Amino acid sequence: MGFSGVTRSGGRRTERLYESEQLDVRGAEVVVRGRLQRLEWVGRPGVVLAIPYTHDGRLVLVRQYRSATDGCTLELPAGKIDPGEDPRQALERELREEAGYRLDAATHLGVLLTAPHFSDETIDVYLTSGEVVSQPHPTPKEQLTVELVPAADVDGLIDSGELSDAKSLSALFLHQRKEGRR
Repeated sequence: MGFSGVTRSGGRRTERLYESEQLDVRGAEVVVRGRLQRLEWVGRPGVVLAIPYTHDGRLVLVRQYRSATDGCTLELPAGKIDPGEDPRQALERELREEAGYRLDAATHLGVLLTAPHFSDETIDVYLTSGEVVSQPHPTPKEQLTVELVPAADVDGLIDSGELSDAKSLSALFLHQRKEGRR
């Protein structure tokens, strides 16, 4: 599906303007409404996100420090897919690192574009079942705690604004749609 007014030539030439461990800033020249424009965006690795339930029906959430907001957010466990890793491997690793969670089963619910207006990041969303079997093993840059929440309490967390992370809310909406709820 194309966008009216944007000309694509089967593989634009992109330029890396900045590179770090977490992101790349890329640029390209693209014809928009008949005029050549210089566009930039943030390149990010793919991400996996779990909607992890324990066998007794509790949702596993993490309260994690986020430097961009200099505060903690309540969110679903998620993390980047490492080079050479498939999404299922990344899902198992991230759940173990962030929540001490042993993955028993996973169903792919869909893919989210986090911010297509400035980033190419995609998130593969999975509904999972398993158990918290150990303490989390976060990376040196992560500071987090695990919270087990009864499924019935999730709407209250959203209504109060405590659960306001956009990727988590979008994933929960995907889950509801797959269950036939709106």
